[in-house]
Amino acid sequence: MADTNPPEFLLVDEREVAEVSSEGSSSLLNQTLTIPALQVGETNYRLQLTLLGGEPLRFRLSNATANLDPEEAEKIGKRAVELFEAEIETDVIQNKCAACHVGGLARDTRLQFYRSNPASTNNNFDVFRSFLQNTPGGRDIVLSKEAGVEPLF
Repeated sequence: MADTNPPEFLLVDEREVAEVSSEGSSSLLNQTLTIPALQVGETNYRLQLTLLGGEPLRFRLSNATANLDPEEAEKIGKRAVELFEAEIETDVIQNKCAACHVGGLARDTRLQFYRSNPASTNNNFDVFRSFLQNTPGGRDIVLSKEAGVEPLF
């Protein structure tokens, strides 16, 4: 739909596809339509669209990521964990966040970290990544907290 940000889409046509495997197919779960692969030019994307309702059905883009080949994705994942460990785990998570987000004042929030231990970097990376991927406005919540603003989450 023109002039929508984030982009919104109307489902104006549908066709049943018979005699094919459902492996890798699009799925609708909890108001989110996930399209695992959509080719646009030279790039293949994974999309998540939030169902807004209506006649015809109306969706809003909630997430889009480029699908990478497995080797490239593994390299990026390893580098992300290395950067998290070097720049965020100790200086931010353990020294600033853990006081509240490990059984403290923020114990009932969706963001629960682990105290420093041999597995805490990977565990906290996964907690942080999940929060950012699954919380609408999660990035802004984290940035506002770091800036000293009290977000509600």
